[in-house]
Amino acid sequence: MNFPGPIFGVATTKAFPVVAATNTSNQSATTTHTVDLPASISAGDLLVLILIFRNNPSVTTPSGWTLLYNTNSNHAFVCFYKSASGSEGASVDITTGASEESAHNAYRITGWASIESTEASASIDPPSHTASYGTKNTLWLAAAGNNDSGDSIGTIPSGFTNKLEIAATSNTTVGSGRKEDKVSSLNPAAWGTAGVNPHSSTIAIEPG
Repeated sequence: MNFPGPIFGVATTKAFPVVAATNTSNQSATTTHTVDLPASISAGDLLVLILIFRNNPSVTTPSGWTLLYNTNSNHAFVCFYKSASGSEGASVDITTGASEESAHNAYRITGWASIESTEASASIDPPSHTASYGTKNTLWLAAAGNNDSGDSIGTIPSGFTNKLEIAATSNTTVGSGRKEDKVSSLNPAAWGTAGVNPHSSTIAIEPG
């Protein structure tokens, strides 16, 4: 019986990254903000925190995390990420320079290689982002927030699903949604409601 030898030069297409779990939380005015993490974190998972802090306080990057962006105009619209160690626990504390309230979206993602983003101040319309790694099975996140009492961010951008949205205790809302798309560049539609002082972002997560 003959067995074929190894086949060289065949590219392997990696599957889309998977959102394995999410969580939302909020915090009344304080300088220590407890952000609830998704459940069942394992070493190597990608953890992504999309956060909004009212009235634009300074925000300290927590130990072991990396700042992806901070659009600090009128409020702090911030994203941190990390490759999990598996020992994170149920939450992470984030310190601000002034006592303000906050709202949080948290993601646990598997099958990833890298994360990058483009941000927009003063707009509820997430900007176009071109992935530095080219055309792959990318998981896209469209995120937005605003900064006044009673302001929802409204309808999720067309083609995105699994909306997360949470308001802080009296003001400030953050939300996000996801989309799988094998494209090198994506320009999400606007969220439905701008409200006061909107910010938004487009996040690309490379398959790994």
